[in-house]
Amino acid sequence: MKRRQFIQTVGIGTATASLAGCTAPGGTPDGTTDVANGDEADILVTLVRNAPENPGPYEDPVGTVTPQESEELILDGFTFQRAGEKGLVVAGDATNAGDRQLQNVVVEVTLHDRNETEDEILDSASEQTTHERLDTGETWQWATTFDEQEFQIDYYVIRATASYV
Repeated sequence: MKRRQFIQTVGIGTATASLAGCTAPGGTPDGTTDVANGDEADILVTLVRNAPENPGPYEDPVGTVTPQESEELILDGFTFQRAGEKGLVVAGDATNAGDRQLQNVVVEVTLHDRNETEDEILDSASEQTTHERLDTGETWQWATTFDEQEFQIDYYVIRATASYV
């Protein structure tokens, strides 16, 4: 089996199994609360996507690994691209599709590399961006910028939290 195919197969199974139920009413699968900026999060959305090997400007990401799990906070319109000397940009849209205003909306993007060396260390880097309020029907265009990474990026995780007003 080729390295990339193996990584995608193992990564998809692991990510899907570990993320099932991420939008439980308490914020986490076990019903406990999740803390974002000191507040309890009412909504937690986690998506895992494959990263293209050499993303070009404005290149679409390669498929969704996990499905959208929230009906209130929708994440879509993703961009995964190299930004010259600025490094790498991951951006997208967060839409409040619910019937209540959201506050403390936090989007965290984590880049991952499955290291196949003997130490089996998983390299990663994370960046966050926040939005104070998101009215019903409103869309926020968020973006995170990473310095040029010293590791290969196999997939990335987008995690969003928000609280009801």
